[in-house]
Amino acid sequence: MIKLYVIGFSFVLFVISSAQTNQTKAHKAYSNFGYPEVVDRLDALQSLSAEAKRELADSYMRAANFTKAELLYSAIYNTADEQPEDLLHYAQCLKSRGKYNNAISVLERYIQKNPQDRRAQLHLKNNRYFEDLVKDMGQFKLKTLKINSTHQDFGPAFCNDQLIFTSSAHDINFAYRTWNGNNLPFLDLYRAGVDSVLEINNAKPFGKINKKYHEGPASFNSDGNCMILTRVNYKKPDTNGIRNLELVEVYKRQLRWDSIVPFHINSSAYSVGHGVLSADSKTLVFTSDMPGGFGQTDLYMCVRKADKTWGEAINLGPEINTEGREMFPYINSQGIFFFSSDGHAGLGGLDIFAVPFEKRKQSKIKNLGTPVNSRGDDHGIILNASNTKGFISSNREGGSGDDDIYGLTVLKPLRFEKRLTVIVKDSKGMPLSHTIVQLKNNAGALTTYTTDATGQIVYIADEIPPLIISASKTDYLDIEKPYTFNSEDDEAQLHITLENNPGYSLLAVIKNVKDQTALENVKIKIQLQKPIMTDSALTANDGKYQKALPIMKPGDSLVLLIKLEKNGYLTKETALRIKLKNPGVINLNEYLNTDLGKIEVGLDIAKMIDIKPIYFDLGKFNIRKDAQIELDKIVKIMNDYPKMYIELGSHTDCRSSAASNLSLSDKRANASANYIKSNIQNPERITGKGYGESRLKNSCACEGAIKSKCSEAEHQENRRTEFIILKAE
Repeated sequence: MIKLYVIGFSFVLFVISSAQTNQTKAHKAYSNFGYPEVVDRLDALQSLSAEAKRELADSYMRAANFTKAELLYSAIYNTADEQPEDLLHYAQCLKSRGKYNNAISVLERYIQKNPQDRRAQLHLKNNRYFEDLVKDMGQFKLKTLKINSTHQDFGPAFCNDQLIFTSSAHDINFAYRTWNGNNLPFLDLYRAGVDSVLEINNAKPFGKINKKYHEGPASFNSDGNCMILTRVNYKKPDTNGIRNLELVEVYKRQLRWDSIVPFHINSSAYSVGHGVLSADSKTLVFTSDMPGGFGQTDLYMCVRKADKTWGEAINLGPEINTEGREMFPYINSQGIFFFSSDGHAGLGGLDIFAVPFEKRKQSKIKNLGTPVNSRGDDHGIILNASNTKGFISSNREGGSGDDDIYGLTVLKPLRFEKRLTVIVKDSKGMPLSHTIVQLKNNAGALTTYTTDATGQIVYIADEIPPLIISASKTDYLDIEKPYTFNSEDDEAQLHITLENNPGYSLLAVIKNVKDQTALENVKIKIQLQKPIMTDSALTANDGKYQKALPIMKPGDSLVLLIKLEKNGYLTKETALRIKLKNPGVINLNEYLNTDLGKIEVGLDIAKMIDIKPIYFDLGKFNIRKDAQIELDKIVKIMNDYPKMYIELGSHTDCRSSAASNLSLSDKRANASANYIKSNIQNPERITGKGYGESRLKNSCACEGAIKSKCSEAEHQENRRTEFIILKAE
């Protein structure tokens, strides 16, 4: 007696003696793929061993009874009997029940035991992946078809103006359908017509291609004269009596499909099936569980050689294949590769994915999402030549039978490249056409666009790297800003506002005082006191800040306060008062020191802030009023940074004796430090030290017999007060 089972992707035949058909142990049935019998024997039992629960749960999973499977896996979960594979199957079951958060939790436990499993990695890479997949994005529309039976109807394929599909229905008028006992009947190919609304009609058996066992699914070349057929290996079973699947090429000769060429990869030891051709018929992609793959079933390709024979099987690699099931490949007229997988992150069971075939190793694989995918098994997608209509197969809830065929309308084309739309408007929100937009990557490569009438440009690439984006237009202030595209997104928009240039504008470039490199993300606050205006912004990647001023005219006074802040750097506050000259850009760097210094040991604060020299009366060390104003700036900094420690160092030029200079500088340093101590918390944070002429900044020494020819300006360089950071947290 011959019994039929579904194993992975392959349909197999298992020869069992009459004595074996009377077996009474469920695990015997399970080992012989008798999943319905396992359910019959174990379902009513009250007490089951962990192994029996495992076999029963798997049998329920294969029958798509996920409710009962979930109960059994939950009974094993987090017990001494738990095995890693139980966690994976439990998570798959939870996904098929729509319990995605619970599935993620189980996978997080699973990956601790199997950290290299890509199925878990792909699902946990974004543990909220399902939130977008369950939404109908309006890209596809499905239609339930009248042709479906209570049996299996799947594997649609176009052949000229006909639709070829696979069905286990044994009466082509579909009026009467029964299962063959508890097992599925054999599969045959059918041909049918398709109308303009995707209804399948006038279905008939394909012809003599249908034999004793399984035939189907099939696919065809673009000319409709070559069929790639999946069928049972009629020659011999494997060593366990299993008849695996094989691929054959069937050629149409004088209106008859009778020239059959077996695929050279076929073997009785494993299954080969689901073969599809590329549009040019030079590449064949298929499914197999042959040894050496990544998972249960992998996708492979063969390339047609110059002599028209097929080359060796090439695994499509870990970018496509996982430890799970990858099957049902398809390549449309645009070279988009579709396949089904339960290893990539999906909604449950097999989901349909797509990726450009020639760029499959570097492009992001796209899950087609709802409504194409469901909690069930979704597979067998095909599209017409214009890629606007087609069909899929699915065993989702609400269908007529096991697998059903659904009509598919593509409402919006699939996109695999990234798209960045830059929209440029003025300060009133009006689009700015004819604006020059430049995009520069880290390597310096520059792409230039001009905005259209809507103020937009669209940048399209396989991947969008970090960019520096600038926009410029006559009578407007230029703008430049860094931009990072979210790699998880397919599309994004960047809105840029250009301000009118009324005549005067401010410009500042903020740099690191240590190496003069530009500082980005410096918070700059501008407060104009005359005329009144405030602004706050972050510097761009090039450290630049630019802002248009209110309408002003030559001769007007510009009075502003500026504050520069960046985490880890010493905050700087300064002021500017100037008389305006000719209209144009006012470069603040020409009037102010806008460099920022990182708060670190050894930094001289005097170089970071607007502080004037500390003057003393001749031969004196008392703190004058003008000196207090400058020292108060240090007081403010030390109060702003309560964990900062400073050494106040006083230096002289070479004139007068070294001993006298050292003594006087030490007194002045301590007097200055004491003034600061009296105005800060934790006064021990500042110390004063006089260095005299021991640390001249130039060659202006004049001690003893040495006579200096230095100018007063050069001596002035040596007379200084330093505020060196000793400690900062």
